[in-house]
Amino acid sequence: MGALLIRGLRALTLACLVAGCLSVGWATGGGEDQKFTAYNFWYEQPERLYSTGYQKGTMIPAGTAVTNVTIYSETIAFRIDRERYTIYFQPQHHRRLRIRAFANRLFTTSYFEELTRGFTASEIEAIKEGRARQGMSKEAVLVCFGPPPEVNNPSLESDDWTYNFDRFRKYHIFFADGKVSEVGRGGP
Repeated sequence: MGALLIRGLRALTLACLVAGCLSVGWATGGGEDQKFTAYNFWYEQPERLYSTGYQKGTMIPAGTAVTNVTIYSETIAFRIDRERYTIYFQPQHHRRLRIRAFANRLFTTSYFEELTRGFTASEIEAIKEGRARQGMSKEAVLVCFGPPPEVNNPSLESDDWTYNFDRFRKYHIFFADGKVSEVGRGGP
């Protein structure tokens, strides 16, 4: 009976490795660090979010506590309170980014007040609203929207960041001297 159980566990472990399942151990409790969203993230259906960061639907605010984060080969699952969310990683939009690196970028150990420490009251208000405003720093835009998809933005050093409002509409955030100077058409 013991040998059968060991073989079953080995088979399950192998199946998980082949399928690309990897728990990152970010659940709360057991001495693990609490995890939070590092930036605002939008969804229309909790079971189907996209790594491209469409900014349509309901916003999960930056600094929201998450539990049970699990990385699979093509998805990242997590919970907020009792609701389960699944992000579909789209590698074609993230040229040099792998799913684990994306998860490490999306989740942090910093809560909202830590994420926004040093920001102006106007920047914090804009982040809470999920809107870009003139004068926001690049750092505040990153907490508001996350990094723009790499397929449209080869470098964060650029002064023109392109985000996806939805599958069909994009908008630009332009910077001058590290601050938002203009939000292009179609932007939030």
